[in-house]
Amino acid sequence: MNNVLSTAWTALVVAAMATTAFACTEETAADADSGADTNTSASTIPGPGYWVDRTYVVTVPATNWSKPKGIGSDVGAFVPRFAFTITGSTETQVDLLVGTAIDTAQDTCTPTSSFTGSSETYPAVRIGPQDFRARVVNDIDAENPIVVYATLYDLEFVDILPTDVAPAEDGVLRGVIDTRELYSLFSQLPDPTPDTVCAASAAFEAPCTACRDGEPYCIELEAIGIGATETGLDGISPIAESDLDPSCLRD
Repeated sequence: MNNVLSTAWTALVVAAMATTAFACTEETAADADSGADTNTSASTIPGPGYWVDRTYVVTVPATNWSKPKGIGSDVGAFVPRFAFTITGSTETQVDLLVGTAIDTAQDTCTPTSSFTGSSETYPAVRIGPQDFRARVVNDIDAENPIVVYATLYDLEFVDILPTDVAPAEDGVLRGVIDTRELYSLFSQLPDPTPDTVCAASAAFEAPCTACRDGEPYCIELEAIGIGATETGLDGISPIAESDLDPSCLRD
């Protein structure tokens, strides 16, 4: 009798296991047919909305300047640290408030500007090109810094924003500077003028090019292999140029 019960119980267990296995196989097949992702730990592709309300900074190492050839690091030393907050997005666009930063704090002596970026395929993004006015400082002589306000023309950032799982490493920054606005920063020259700055640039096979007014005093900038990093800032606050403190002209 016991053998009969044992045999019957074993048969029931085997049947139940077979039914469960069949059901699981059907469910797995259904998921495969529907294209459902059963790996809940896998990263999603959030799109441009991932960046909204986040604040980033862009710092360019001296070795990452590719233009102007030969003296990119010398010119790049004066380019400020850019900081921006992503203020909004659609499926293909991001809106930014752009300023500059000193260390990890917003530089309140640089007026902010609103930029728009296109992001047709996340995380690819092109921000600008657009003119950006900023305070630029040469503080090689810490006791006597040279401070000017200048415009970075056609400033743009390409593919500099991180994804939800990895930093950006192949971003590009481009822009144009007018030496007539910045020549005093080139303190390494004995008598800096727009002409002597352009002559020095030409000596390194990076001659000045025509500015918007046709005068040959502009220098193209390009930095490669860069990426924006998220900061602990609450966000970039809007600052109008008319609201800048007079002390901003002194460092």
